[in-house]
Parts: sequence; structure tokens; C-alpha cells
Amino acid sequence: DQFAGADAGAKIAAAIADLPSTGGTVDARGFEGAQTITSTITVNKSINLLWSKATLSGTANPFFNSTQAFSIEGVENTESIFRQDTLTASIITHATQAPLTITHMRLRHNAAATAGSTVSITWGGSGTHNSYSRIEDCWIENAWIGLDLGVVSTINIKNNQLTNIQSRGVRINNTDNGDAETGSISGNWFASDNALVGNYAVEHNSGGGVQFKDNHVFPHDIGYYLNWTSVAATNSSSGLLIEENYFDAMKTAGFQADRTAGTGTFESLIFTGNQFQASATRQGDA
Repeated sequence: DQFAGADAGAKIAAAIADLPSTGGTVDARGFEGAQTITSTITVNKSINLLWSKATLSGTANPFFNSTQAFSIEGVENTESIFRQDTLTASIITHATQAPLTITHMRLRHNAAATAGSTVSITWGGSGTHNSYSRIEDCWIENAWIGLDLGVVSTINIKNNQLTNIQSRGVRINNTDNGDAETGSISGNWFASDNALVGNYAVEHNSGGGVQFKDNHVFPHDIGYYLNWTSVAATNSSSGLLIEENYFDAMKTAGFQADRTAGTGTFESLIFTGNQFQASATRQGDA
């Protein structure tokens, strides 16, 4: 309550505005219970936001729009909650080269998404090469797309739960720079409440050295979809590792690669140590 504002969102915005241009830490751990946000918070300086065991909810689209390095640190991913009450709205957008770090948070929509515009977190984008971002120990639920990545490098998506995601758990969507992505997607739990056609745990629309390791995927249409249908000949897939994952009750396939119309090349793709479990009603291929 150090800063004035009609709600928690306004107070956080005031705290950010009060910091110098170099940024700093906004300690919001004093908030308790139900809190609201009614307007988008612009993060235009390097900010480390500390969030409490409280629920920040509202209809602002998005809650945060960051153009500088941004870190959100919760206490634990069951009680430190950002809840978007507009099904067609996002929670965080991050269009900058600076890193995005989110840990120990629960990011959710208040009901299952029914439209393709709903994304929990979107960052990077064509011409915006985002580096050294980390999403760890978070619970992301009810979105159309959980994590939507543009041009990124050195990503680390680790030990998260992505539940009831209706279209893509993680989408790496970078057809203009095929070698941009490095890093890992590891130790995550992808759980969908449906197995709709087009429901993928991960869609990877370009090359790069991403490691997909030690994840549990249950159930989806496709577990890991390597989509090269639009990748140009100047781009190539290098160092893609898919290792020791557990694919349970896939509708179509645990892993599928498609380069029907693409002209890029696969230089290195390692697929090893993965397990596949079929169900009586979903008999997908490997």
C-alpha cells in the first residue's frame, strides 16, 4: 500500500513508474487474497516483480506488456495466481530482445478457451530475437496456446504443468530464422482434457537446437509436431534432441515431422529413449 491506486494493478504500475529508468524490484508480496487489475501495466524498464500468495484477476488485455527485461517470481504455483477473466485475452506479452523470466506462478484463464486468440504468454516475434528466457515451476491452464514463442534463443521451459490447453502447449513459431532456437523444454507435464485434432503439446515451426527431454504428454492429438511446411531452403534443423519423454494416449502420434512444402533440411535430429503408451480408445502411432 505504499503507492496509491484504485486496485492492485494500478499500485504495481505506480511502483514501476516510481523506479529510475534503469528499473529495479517491485515487491508486491504484501497483497493477500483476491486482487484486481483493470488496465494493462506497461513494463518499459527492467523490472523484477515479486508476487505473493494472492490471486490477481481482471479483464485487462494483457495484464502486462513488457518491452524490457521482465521477471515475475511467485511463492508457489498453486497459490501465486494471475487469472485472466476474458477468454479471448492474454496475460503477458513480451516483444523485446530482453529476457523474460517467470517462476513459481499459476497463470490461468477462468474457463477453458474456445477461441484461437487466447494465449497465456507470448514473446518474441518476427524480427524480435528474444534471448535467455526462462519459464520454470509454473502452472499454465485453460488457454488456447500456453506459451507462444517467436524468434527466440536459449529458452528454458522447465518443470511446468500445462493443463487443459486447447490447441498448443508450446508453439515455437519462427519461419524467418531457422537456426534461432537453442535451449530446452524439459521436465514438463502436458495434460489435455481432450484429444481434439490439432491439439499438440509442442508445435515447432522451424529448426534449431531445442532439446525436448523428460516430459510427460497425456493425452493430445500429437505430442511433438515438427512442422517444416513453410521453412525455406536457407534454414536448417540442427541439434534437435527428443529424448526420454513419455507419450501417453496420443490420438494420432507421439511425434510427427512434416515438411510437405518446405525446402529446408534436417541436419541433425536425435530421437531416443522415448516411451509410448496407447489406450483402448486412442491408438496413435509413434
